[in-house]
Amino acid sequence: MQQLFNKFLQAETPSIILCNPDKTQLYSLTLAYTVINTLRYNALSELSFIYPKSSDGGITIDLAYNNIKGKMVIEVNNGVDDSHFYIINSCPENTTGSVPTKTVTCLSLESELVSRRVTGFNGTIAFADMLQRVLDLIPTWSIGSIDPLLTPLYRTFDNNNNTAYNFLMNEVEKAYGCVFEFDTNVKTVSAISNTVPAAETDIYLSFD
Repeated sequence: MQQLFNKFLQAETPSIILCNPDKTQLYSLTLAYTVINTLRYNALSELSFIYPKSSDGGITIDLAYNNIKGKMVIEVNNGVDDSHFYIINSCPENTTGSVPTKTVTCLSLESELVSRRVTGFNGTIAFADMLQRVLDLIPTWSIGSIDPLLTPLYRTFDNNNNTAYNFLMNEVEKAYGCVFEFDTNVKTVSAISNTVPAAETDIYLSFD
């Protein structure tokens, strides 16, 4: 997701929408404040904000408030590129103020892969076959694009027991020399080789 800035170089606040787990939109969260959208490459992005129960001192209750709960999805859109989606991780209620509020923390949608485990994964396998076997554990995700440099690579694994996300981000990235990109809009996983062809540069990059 591209971050927009105004003429004062201040980050623009994107639109925030509460969705069902299937990403159907429910409510625009116009009352959200203290919005912090921490975008990370090759790691889980985070979103946090505070949402009040009422905008008029408790006379009326905001319709979205009671629907803000764990496992619901938040859509963030800055009006330029595709939306980015997050899962609500926690939303404790604070009732000490004049109006109750919920402090909402979310992780980017690829955190769904944390809920599935890779077990008994062993043998020598091609990169594309390995990625498909992992995504078979969570069928709502599919393969996006694969760098041609990764296609001919085979690696051997031995009886893994890890979450699907950690398996990809740690063991697979190291074994095949790649970086994964998660598109939360269409729910695809793409892979890019981190190998720099020696013929094009005299710079050497290693894991060290």
